[in-house]
Amino acid sequence: METIAQIVPLKEVTYEQFKKFLDSLDEERETWSLDLQTFKNDREFYENTGYAIVYVYDDKVIGFCGAWAIDLDLKIIEVSFVVKKDYQGQGIGTMLLKRRDWDAKIEGVKYITAKHYKDNIASHKAFLKAGYKEKEDDGAWDWKIKEIG
Repeated sequence: METIAQIVPLKEVTYEQFKKFLDSLDEERETWSLDLQTFKNDREFYENTGYAIVYVYDDKVIGFCGAWAIDLDLKIIEVSFVVKKDYQGQGIGTMLLKRRDWDAKIEGVKYITAKHYKDNIASHKAFLKAGYKEKEDDGAWDWKIKEIG
């Protein structure tokens, strides 16, 4: 049986697959959480967000990248990503970020911002590999920015 790995829009996996992924994030929750913004819960997020992609490996979600509008007039979004611990260090986070960049360019986005905990070295490296630049140091957070268009 052939193993298939692909990046797809969140809607191309079932809610059950997405929920299983979220529920499996143990160590990852120390440095990442799903920012629901205005959504009541993860089901409503799944059903109504249009700016999320997932990395699927052998029919399991192992990575997620979402984006949220920060300033629609200035065309700025914020991005967040997470990859299951067992699959980190393989470039999946960088691939998700680059794909999100490509989608953002098509959507007319000019800038993408991101933040991560200072001690999250894996996220720091993935953002730099994906072309993000250091923006500012904000206490516990490091901010990144990338100009798209």
